[in-house]
Amino acid sequence: MKSYIHLLLLVAIVSFASCNRMEKDIFDKPANQRVDIYMDSIANVLTSSPNGWEMMYFPNTSLPGFNILVKFDKGDIFSAAAKNETTTGNAYQYASGSLWRMLNNQGPCISFDTYNEVLHAFAEPTLPGFIKGVGMQGDYEFVVLNVSPDELLIKSKKRSTYNLLRRLDPAIGWEDYFTELEAAKGKIFNNHAILTAKVIEKEYTVYEGSTGILKAISQGKVFIDSLTTKRSFTFSREGLCLTRGLPNREDVRIFNRRGDEVYFSNGDVSFYVGNINKYIHEYCLNVAYGWRILPKNMGPELKAIVEDINEDLRELGGNKNDGITAINIGYKLHKEIDGTDYTLRTYVIQIAYKLSGVQQETLDFNINLNATNEAITFEYKKPTDNKARRFVEACPKVAKIFNYFVSGTFNATTDHPDNPTYGVTLTKIENGDANNMSWTEIK
Repeated sequence: MKSYIHLLLLVAIVSFASCNRMEKDIFDKPANQRVDIYMDSIANVLTSSPNGWEMMYFPNTSLPGFNILVKFDKGDIFSAAAKNETTTGNAYQYASGSLWRMLNNQGPCISFDTYNEVLHAFAEPTLPGFIKGVGMQGDYEFVVLNVSPDELLIKSKKRSTYNLLRRLDPAIGWEDYFTELEAAKGKIFNNHAILTAKVIEKEYTVYEGSTGILKAISQGKVFIDSLTTKRSFTFSREGLCLTRGLPNREDVRIFNRRGDEVYFSNGDVSFYVGNINKYIHEYCLNVAYGWRILPKNMGPELKAIVEDINEDLRELGGNKNDGITAINIGYKLHKEIDGTDYTLRTYVIQIAYKLSGVQQETLDFNINLNATNEAITFEYKKPTDNKARRFVEACPKVAKIFNYFVSGTFNATTDHPDNPTYGVTLTKIENGDANNMSWTEIK
């Protein structure tokens, strides 16, 4: 028994001595020296990129994100470039010769010490378009949270916004970088385009990407601002960069560009266009008069109906140029009795026309629009007002347009999978009558 106790004591003493030696190996340098070594390693990573870094920068979470290119030189000099409407007037701007350094301030910190026209504009309190003395509330000191050879997660000291630095491809020129991103953003978000965001199994409609603030709401719901989830974002060369994911996360997330079916994804979250029939439905629900069919783009059946109506309109107006100029499909806002609630919306078919040589006018007719993965169907309800009602009484043939949509089942396809607003073909399944629709905005 005594031997067993002696053995246990010997094991404990040896183990204690081993731990002491290990801890001594780890902590054989003073704390400040260890921090200096770590900061030197970060500086070595920053200066190792020959073409600099792509910075996805968020001055604060209520503003869009911005793209800045930064190159760190070993002589404590940095260069920066940007192109955006807010700080550079949408012109490419480059500034060099400013100083940077690593500081130990709430942890290892990148400090852009001397004024740089590109970077420090975001912290300028007198920036035009913002409250004087406040500006964008941007920062020029960033605590380093995570480091890898190709990416750094950094956090601004003043606003605690999360930002990313990503190693820039050495093959791309700096001006070309901004041209490329501008084209990519426009391709995806021009024309009030929408996306579907799938979070695990729940689907949201995402809109207003052109503003730099993505808004998301459950599919099938009207875009009421107070009910939406908002996320600041910007583009990286790999995809979307959000301040937080749609399931809340406290850092930035890159949603990488994928194949044709899923456009951007990261873990359980994906952004994509999805089924075009359902896209038409969501877009009509949330973009006023969102789709336009011009006479030249109508299928033979619809074009013949419009020409038949135009003969009567020319007789009524007495002008050879009288007739229907477009058919628009989307939503119309309705006011409550007190005139303050603009959230009531109905689907409409809008007929744009000219009569007696006067400026183009429009008529709205209430419809129901239903969409599945397989088809779109319409249901005619009534004229929205007395003007439309009187017009139908004067020209009964207008009802043929509604009969055309109500009598058929339609399928939508597009040659623009990134952004269908550039063109959709709405085909009547029963006879193949194909109408080309594109985005329009009518005030």
